Amino acid sequence: MTTWVLTHDETVTLLHAKGAPARWDLQVTASWSLPDLAVRRAQFRARMCHQIRQDIWRKLKDLRGFSPMVAVDLSDQPGRAQLLTVQAGGSIPVQAHLSPRHREQVESLLNEQDRQNRWMRHAARSSAFVGVLARDPEVLL
Repeated sequence: MTTWVLTHDETVTLLHAKGAPARWDLQVTASWSLPDLAVRRAQFRARMCHQIRQDIWRKLKDLRGFSPMVAVDLSDQPGRAQLLTVQAGGSIPVQAHLSPRHREQVESLLNEQDRQNRWMRHAARSSAFVGVLARDPEVLL
């Protein structure tokens, strides 16, 4: 079973496999706006990382030796919604063949609205302040 390492700084959380090289042989970036949620930011980013990693792993399971990595940055935009930026991809062994199709699969996955909504719902439920949910359970719908 793989052990996953989470690294946090002020706005970014990085998830990668322990023992695997933390390098971006395949990297795709996507950004989208979030409503202003009352969540524990580090926990929200960590949950997003895990959800995205699982979906990338499922999508690229045919890429032998692939080790997924995900970085999530959640930042405030003055006067606007929060901006979520995701870098997803990972490392592959030198002998593995990385094709343009693999990059396209990750891009498609990151830009799929239904998946984004599912990732955000899961992360928000897992990291929301209990008082906010008690007052307004509609916040997560």
